[in-house]
Amino acid sequence: MLINRSEFPTPSEKPAKLEVENWQLPTIKKPIDFGIPRIVRLTFKHLYVKFIQ
Repeated sequence: MLINRSEFPTPSEKPAKLEVENWQLPTIKKPIDFGIPRIVRLTFKHLYVKFIQ
């Protein structure tokens, strides 16, 4: 999908023009886990992507 440059919002746009209609906060909140297994897994994934691929 290509975006026309004239349709892309820029920092100079007025806040009213950037407003999103019908936006709501999520009803279900999921906790963010910063446990050791997750950190180790993401670190290995990052290193794999950076150095092997």
